[in-house]
Amino acid sequence: EFERNSALFTLIQYPEPRTVELVVEELDAITEALSRGSDVSENQYKMVHFICKALPGLGSKEKAVAGLGRYLAHEKDEMRVVFACLALCHLGGDEAQAHVEVANRRFGPDSPFAGQMRLAGVVFGEEIIFNQGDAVAFARRGLQHYLDGKYGLAFMDLQQVAKIDSNVLYVCIAVMQRFAIPQQGVKRGRPNVKGGRSK
Repeated sequence: EFERNSALFTLIQYPEPRTVELVVEELDAITEALSRGSDVSENQYKMVHFICKALPGLGSKEKAVAGLGRYLAHEKDEMRVVFACLALCHLGGDEAQAHVEVANRRFGPDSPFAGQMRLAGVVFGEEIIFNQGDAVAFARRGLQHYLDGKYGLAFMDLQQVAKIDSNVLYVCIAVMQRFAIPQQGVKRGRPNVKGGRSK
């Protein structure tokens, strides 16, 4: 097993499509063991952690996401699921987000899993934000909420933008004003959102 791990450590120095295939095969072997209810050694779990850290930097996102998704379907330990979900967050894309959302629903918003994901900067919502310091991501989601008529959710995202970067807030408000949806009792103009810092 030591020689196998050493070979894998050497392999990831070469970020090529074939490398991803081989790394995912290693992950699939552990996934298969979990699906059969077989014991997985501590060393194998260390390998899972290592694979989750390595995959986002190897390319071939589609195969990496698929392999991590298969692993998540059989892993029950919340902390180990966190490693795989953070790898998916780094890989990005709709399929990766879907796998993370499934894990979040499975364990719930008050679970250790959700707590660790929040500590890592992941913000759950209709669109997952992978970095809670990303003002542009909050602004983009808030604008989409606004265009969808979900004004309460839009305002909540604007509050987050205000805490992070007031410059992004002003740009976001300007865009919203261009696409303003007339509403009875709602005045057009800059919302009264205070706070934040300028870069």
